[in-house]
Amino acid sequence: MLFRVATIVQMVGVVVLTFGLPVGFEAAAEGESPNNLLLVVGYLVMRVPLLALWLRAARDDPARRRTSVAYAVVIAAAQPVLAGHGAAAPAGRGHGRRPRAARRRRASRHRCSSSRASAGPRGTPGTSPSGSTC
Repeated sequence: MLFRVATIVQMVGVVVLTFGLPVGFEAAAEGESPNNLLLVVGYLVMRVPLLALWLRAARDDPARRRTSVAYAVVIAAAQPVLAGHGAAAPAGRGHGRRPRAARRRRASRHRCSSSRASAGPRGTPGTSPSGSTC
């Protein structure tokens, strides 16, 4: 019974994590720090049943008890670290490395350099195939 319940809870965690993907990528695309809250919550929801399953394995298999307990301890120790990581980068704050305008200029330069590279023999340096300059 524990295995079935743990599996269902892990699937719920996957769904929560999946709902967090668009939110995180949307914030990152706007130049903000990714909102990892739903990703971290979903991952933690998946890890808690895993901890219970390793403890069950330790109880039921004396030959491999030491390994099972070691895995359970590592998973339990990682939970606060993962939860702290999700809280460390709140949504709406910049990366802190460079201002948003500098990131946009860099992205613009990247688009121009890729259009120059794809211009081929018909385009001249500094122009895209459509004739616009970067």
